[in-house]
Amino acid sequence: MCLKPAGIVSQSTAGGGDMIELLNCHFAENGEKAQAYPVHRLDRETAGLMVYAKNQKAAAELSKQAEQNKIAVLRRCSRLARRKKRNAQGFAVS
Repeated sequence: MCLKPAGIVSQSTAGGGDMIELLNCHFAENGEKAQAYPVHRLDRETAGLMVYAKNQKAAAELSKQAEQNKIAVLRRCSRLARRKKRNAQGFAVS
């Protein structure tokens, strides 16, 4: 799990400049042979908690659980996001 800042894409279709690249660099710098696989996505403008897996099999299983609303932390974040006030463009405001 990691916190994705606003302005960075969860996963780029063009490759690079995304959370996956940042996480893979982090893994390499710490001697890990893992690779980041997204479990779900957030829009570029959205900051929030992201779940990534370190292999494709885990990502597939976690994605399935996320779709079935079985990952507690994602359920809680979703509930909190729905409670936030939104501006005219639909963005959460404090």
